[in-house]
Amino acid sequence: MPFFFAPAIGEKDAPLTATSSTTVYTGLITAFGPVSQVSGGSGGVGTGVASGSGGGTGGGTWGDSYWSDGSTLKGTLLPVAFDVNTWNSFFATGVSPDGSITKDATGTPMIHIYPSPKQSPGNFGLLCIGPWTNADPTYKNWILNGPSASDLQYLANSGAYPVSLSAPKPWKGTPGLRSTLGSAFSAIIGQPRLLPLFQPKTMSPYQAASGNGSNTTYSIVGFAGVTVTSVSGNGTNMDICVKPCSVLDPTAVFDATTIYPAGAQPSGQMKAFTFVTSKLSN
Repeated sequence: MPFFFAPAIGEKDAPLTATSSTTVYTGLITAFGPVSQVSGGSGGVGTGVASGSGGGTGGGTWGDSYWSDGSTLKGTLLPVAFDVNTWNSFFATGVSPDGSITKDATGTPMIHIYPSPKQSPGNFGLLCIGPWTNADPTYKNWILNGPSASDLQYLANSGAYPVSLSAPKPWKGTPGLRSTLGSAFSAIIGQPRLLPLFQPKTMSPYQAASGNGSNTTYSIVGFAGVTVTSVSGNGTNMDICVKPCSVLDPTAVFDATTIYPAGAQPSGQMKAFTFVTSKLSN
């Protein structure tokens, strides 16, 4: 540190040292936006529940703690719904819904998220993460860029969250998965994303969603961090695989009771790979 007056007596500066440590925290996401989720804009962890008129513990306007008005602050949600039971089973067995065990080039197990689920009439797992639509360009944009601030605001206004295993919320689905979306999934291979997880309507007989066609709804219970690892085939023969991946989403709201230092969370807590901001201590 340079001195101002001390040079008059021959002391120009003095070395300073400090120590610090960083702890990464993980937790379960229950909601998103539409306000900044960094408490008070000072780097604390926001754990409030978003609503149409606000959310988080920091208050303020969308993106205020990220030096942004929020117009370019986007989430990482994928517009694809996946069975939470199959997700949990994958961690226990490494087996995909079709009964196969598939690994990437590094030997890491992957899970097939499409085609799945097969027993949702008129629907193949696509999920609206904003206003309902059946338009390919919108889904392509959601796959590539995630939901916009206005998309997240729409979900908040429509009561799409908070979600939890004990209190799922209905999110609209849409029929089909067209081949034109395959290139968008291929373009995000290796990028962190959040996969929405649903609780099936019934287990015996199995029915993934309620309704059919444009009236399909999935009961969303949480979100898991993934990255797309492979995309192949076309149309109904398309095959999409993902593997777990650490995700830190600036728009996410966490359940405060589920936040623990990474690796210290209870064994019974769902493995979501969703991370809160790290905490710095001196």
